[in-house]
Amino acid sequence: MTKNELVTKISEKMELTKKDSAELLDKFSAVIIEALAEGEEVTIPGVVKLNVVTVPERRGIVQMGSTKGSEWVKPEHKEPKAKIQKALKEIVQKSH
Repeated sequence: MTKNELVTKISEKMELTKKDSAELLDKFSAVIIEALAEGEEVTIPGVVKLNVVTVPERRGIVQMGSTKGSEWVKPEHKEPKAKIQKALKEIVQKSH
C-alpha cells in the first residue's frame, strides 16, 4: 500500500479530507521517529513494537572482486528493530 492509498483509507475511515489525513499520517510518523531517535520503545497495540538496538562491530574478509582477501569492518551502530505483534500474525495467517 502506498502513502496515497493509506491516506485515502484513513480519510474514509475517519471521515477526514485527504489533506487532513496526510497531515495526520505525517505527524504520526514524526512522533514515532522522534521517539525512536530518543531511544524510546514504541508499541502500536496489536500491530508492531519498535525499538532501537545496538549492533556490534563486524569484521570479515572480502571474498570477491579486486579487493579479495582484504579485511572489511562494519562499525558498531544502532538500527531500528520491529517485532510484529501476535494478534497481527494470527490475523494474517487466517486470511491466507
